[in-house]
Amino acid sequence: MEQNENYLEKCSQLIANLEEKGYSCHYIRKVKIELKKINALMLKNEWISCENLYHSYDMSCKTRNTLRDKRAVLSIIAEFNNEIFNPIGKYIKSQKNTMEKAINGLSAEYQTFIRLFRQLASYRNISKSSLYSTTWNAISFLTFLQNNGIISLSKIKEDDVTSFFFRDNRMFSGSYMNHIRYSFIICSSRIEYCATIASYFPSLRDVRNRNIQYLTAEEIRSIKRAIRDSTSLKYRERAIGTLLLYTGLRACDIAAIKLSDISWEKEMISICQKKTNTPLELPLITVVGNALCEYIVFERPNCKCPELFISRAKPYRPLSSNTVRNHICNHIFDVANIRMGKGERRGSHVFRYHLATALMENKTTLPVISSIMGHTSPSSLERYLKADFKHLKECSISIEKFPVRKEELK
Repeated sequence: MEQNENYLEKCSQLIANLEEKGYSCHYIRKVKIELKKINALMLKNEWISCENLYHSYDMSCKTRNTLRDKRAVLSIIAEFNNEIFNPIGKYIKSQKNTMEKAINGLSAEYQTFIRLFRQLASYRNISKSSLYSTTWNAISFLTFLQNNGIISLSKIKEDDVTSFFFRDNRMFSGSYMNHIRYSFIICSSRIEYCATIASYFPSLRDVRNRNIQYLTAEEIRSIKRAIRDSTSLKYRERAIGTLLLYTGLRACDIAAIKLSDISWEKEMISICQKKTNTPLELPLITVVGNALCEYIVFERPNCKCPELFISRAKPYRPLSSNTVRNHICNHIFDVANIRMGKGERRGSHVFRYHLATALMENKTTLPVISSIMGHTSPSSLERYLKADFKHLKECSISIEKFPVRKEELK
């Protein structure tokens, strides 16, 4: 009983300490929940350590974000109790172990192919996320072939490849197919048959090109008014909205911008793109510079966090790309009072489409647009060309000379 009273006293000290340091009520509530669980385990004589509790969450948490929150809260409790707590990277490690297990389940020849692809891809500055997803796609393809009795690259025929993409009434996207084909193209210089297999892949439409709701001129005016005049948007939302509108940066790159990436003297923003792992320099135009400066001076908390955009409440941490892509973008659209209907396209990427199409309409050359957008491949611009309605109309053919039934004209 005395031990429990000592624990409750320490809990009160921890909560008081967090309140004194300015932690948010929401975060303190999370700490209290974990403290209550620990107290219940103590009463049952089942309590071991914060690390042990974390591992139990590792087995039950369904998402990485939930597990990350648990790790952050338990780290604070463990530090206050002078307890060793080092479970960092456990979730990522379990993912890697799953991939290795999948690779080891392939035939020896397929294993060699996958490991060679990962080695060669790493030399091409491919981002970790792209390498991870492409590897899994290639593993799925080879597993399908292996389950159908094909365990050697030399035995793969065109029908085997097409049967993977046209099965079970499923529709695979062109980007998914290109990821798998890319792995064979990379390995073609080292492994025989890879170039031939790559030629077997069918031409599939990229489903991401369907039903893109591009921002209209009126919607852009509404967004600009909201960013400029509305008091419902804080300085942080205004700065992020301005970056999206005038630079077309991806949400992951905006979330990763550091204070040191902004050169006020040279009037440049210099970043390393998350998706492509390549550097990108953009001019710091006046409207963007003013928005960033207002956020830094009037709203950004004074802390050691190197990232530009951080949380408002303690513990201060950088915003996630999902927060930029969904929460903040949705708030901007709500304040602008546009796209309020169910299923209407929102998110950060519509700003990227807008910038590309606006540059095209102003007759900016394609190589310049690609450099502004940070594309590493000229083909990346193709999906944006479909939205260049101004110039597409110039290519249209009159139908005056084509026979049309009278009822069609009514």
